[in-house]
Amino acid sequence: MNEEQRAELMAIAALVDAFVAEPTQRALDTILTRLRRLIRDVQVRAGGIEKLDDGTLKAIGYDGIELTGLRMISAMLRRELRVLFAPPAVPPRAVPGRNEIAAVCAEQAGAMRLLAQRVPPVNFGNPRQGFPGVPFTTLARHACVIDLGTNKLYLSTEPHVRIDLYGFTASIVQLRTLGVTFLGLTGIADLPPQEQSWLCGAAIRLFVEFAYTVPQLCCNVEIAAGDRKLYLRLVLTEDRALFLTCESRIALRARPTGATLQVLKESLRRTYQLRAVSEQGAVWTVEELLEIQAAFAKIPLADRGALVDLELVRSGSSQIDRPDAAQHRGYYDTVNHSFTILNGAFADLNGFVGSGDDAVPYSHFVILHEIGHVVENWYRVPGGQDGGALALFGAQVEALQVQPFTIYAWHNWAAKPIEFFADAYSYFLNDPGAMEYVSHQLLTWFRQGGYRITRGGTRLAMTGLAGPLQTLLGALDGLCNALTAVRSTDQKAVDSLRVSASTLITQLRALFDTLTGYWDARIERAVLWWVAELFKSEATPRLSPPGGGLPAPTVFAELKAIFLRERETLATLLAVVVTPPVRTLRRVSSGACTILMLPDGVTVVRGRRGGDRVMRSLPRAVAALRELGFTGVTLHDSTGGISFWEYTWLYNAAATVFTDCDSQFALAVNVSVAVPSRDRPLLVRFTFFANRSLWIECENVAPALAVPPSVETSTQLLRDRYKVKAVTTAGGCAWTAGELVQVCDAFTKLPAADRRVLQNCTLVRGNGATLGKGTYEAATHTLTFSDATFTSLTEGFHGRSGAVAPPSHWNVLRLVGQAAAMHNWAWDDEPPLTVSLCLGPFTTAATHLGLGASITLLAPDAQPQWIEFFADAYALNLCEPYLLAWISPGLQSWFATGVYRQYVG
Repeated sequence: MNEEQRAELMAIAALVDAFVAEPTQRALDTILTRLRRLIRDVQVRAGGIEKLDDGTLKAIGYDGIELTGLRMISAMLRRELRVLFAPPAVPPRAVPGRNEIAAVCAEQAGAMRLLAQRVPPVNFGNPRQGFPGVPFTTLARHACVIDLGTNKLYLSTEPHVRIDLYGFTASIVQLRTLGVTFLGLTGIADLPPQEQSWLCGAAIRLFVEFAYTVPQLCCNVEIAAGDRKLYLRLVLTEDRALFLTCESRIALRARPTGATLQVLKESLRRTYQLRAVSEQGAVWTVEELLEIQAAFAKIPLADRGALVDLELVRSGSSQIDRPDAAQHRGYYDTVNHSFTILNGAFADLNGFVGSGDDAVPYSHFVILHEIGHVVENWYRVPGGQDGGALALFGAQVEALQVQPFTIYAWHNWAAKPIEFFADAYSYFLNDPGAMEYVSHQLLTWFRQGGYRITRGGTRLAMTGLAGPLQTLLGALDGLCNALTAVRSTDQKAVDSLRVSASTLITQLRALFDTLTGYWDARIERAVLWWVAELFKSEATPRLSPPGGGLPAPTVFAELKAIFLRERETLATLLAVVVTPPVRTLRRVSSGACTILMLPDGVTVVRGRRGGDRVMRSLPRAVAALRELGFTGVTLHDSTGGISFWEYTWLYNAAATVFTDCDSQFALAVNVSVAVPSRDRPLLVRFTFFANRSLWIECENVAPALAVPPSVETSTQLLRDRYKVKAVTTAGGCAWTAGELVQVCDAFTKLPAADRRVLQNCTLVRGNGATLGKGTYEAATHTLTFSDATFTSLTEGFHGRSGAVAPPSHWNVLRLVGQAAAMHNWAWDDEPPLTVSLCLGPFTTAATHLGLGASITLLAPDAQPQWIEFFADAYALNLCEPYLLAWISPGLQSWFATGVYRQYVG
């Protein structure tokens, strides 16, 4: 602020003092009006916003913490004092007395006077040169305790250092004095004043603790005030910008299931093939085993082989002979292949790990850190040669120039680099958003299993699988010869066929079981399983017809055709598959395909690009996916039951969709599959992971409204609930009741804070090639919808079971996303900005996270624009936040916490 602005702020503080003696609505309106003008003037003169000759506003920068302080002061005065003159509220709100009014005014006037003072710049050194003794980017966790008796705060690790707690606005001013340049607040402004002071007090204490020694910081903080607990995510950047997020959604502890201690032990032992779940000097509790169970569930399937024959031990103290043994929370014994967990893992008050709905107790970090040691030991090259998981990890962090990002790993880096791997592995599973903040490339490397080596050093399908497969193929040849020679009246020969078929199925399942735990043979196992299932469903009932007796004469030829076809399927497993190139950037898309029977009786799968793929048997369809480069396939059904034939259709459809998308991995596609036996399409999400595995999810559809509301009813709802200016038409078009229902349903996904974007907005139903799927005009604040905006479930979908919606929801919310990017969040009565305030920070965040300029598939000649990227990400966060988190946990958190609302004009 300049001198003129400081003088104005001091004058407003004097008006606040005078308000205590004469609290009138006119006096309060004067205070708030002058504050609003001052805020605008500060931003304009600081280069944050410029008014052009035509009256429009142009964003050219943002001042930072001074504006945040002014806005919070204004918000506190409005919230605490306007109730004096407001009509009776429902439910009624207590009107503050004279002493309460005096306290509010004294706090805000004091904050104004402090804010009006000049603050000399604080020298934190040069973060780019690093600080001695700490990594450049630090991930940490802490716990703060509030002494309610003295109203002081201290760190649990330093109870002797206590600081006074300030009010909310005074705390913001204090942070400015300490050298904070920008303050981002999420989920804090609406908390009770006392809890606001606790969170800001923790921020002050941790800023003082870290700002002079750590260039960049991401810290999870648990704040205990008596029985009340708050959870804070604190991010400090190298330019001393501070972002605070109150994690109000956290449900930390695992939920009780009613299972007994013995049931939990046995469940863990059987699920992960543990050697034992034992006790030495301490006793397991149900709560502890629930946390173990919840932590183990995050271990990737590919890594769970490391847990086979592991002994899980609960002990009260460390048995290792080291000076710091008392500080240990757990350890892994490579000789005995045992993981011992100590009291400190569960009792230590040391913050939490993760964020939002995924936040968990710190014990999860301890557990999965030690599992990192187990996994590293499992992925060692036999004979102690170089090239194991630790060597791969070391080469990767060196190539990426990533330093150890925890203080513990930093101090152990030279002597024990394994601690860096274990910490990184734990963060990868517990808090991928924090790891992405350090290095999105390292997170991608972990997600793709870059630390995994092929056990044995060679492709299993070319060694361990080849011999047994040749034996199976020989048995199949013998069975086919027997089917050719058998006569339908020869009881002895038919009995021999039954035995041979049963033996073949048993051999297939035995080979399937043999390959358990071999991650690099997942898809081969799937082929073996489905061949065995097909043989069981076809051979057993045909060779042993209901009611007894001999099979019909035609059965033998039919079975021979089936066995020969699947012999070809098994033979494909001997072929070496050339690994296709895989990109690392993740994308989303949508599509449709149809399964139909041609006049000649051939069933085909027809994709979006046309062209028919002949339907293959289920085992052959899985083998075809292997030939396309997939290494594993999993199907999850939430529709209540998928038949064998529907499995066949879906695996065939997966290959068609994959080729429709130019055979791209790292892609999630929502597809509507029209099938012959259903009156509505199957809604399926195909996720083609970068590690070349396929995940298929079948979704349920919520029943449609029997009679949709009328056009008039929906129009009135839009005016009343969202305060839209008008719902009109253009170019001879007309709204239908169904279209307005889709618009209303899409708008219900908007956060309450974002509904203000629609205020005074005009909704137009138009058409034309230039409209595409709709447009937004900032100059007139108009959303225009076209025919292409409104699509049905036959063209794709968004959402999961219970919340499945047509693609039109995505189209509508993309347009709202464009309006949100141009919205002036500080002043709802001002027109939208001509240049987005939040687009620059969004571009910076997306670039830092390595996301390029799009999250959707684009045509080769398409030129992605950042405003389109913002709108896509905005819509995806509202329609399918889990997919945005899959693409980038950091970007999903950026939207979920409403960071784009902090950049205001």
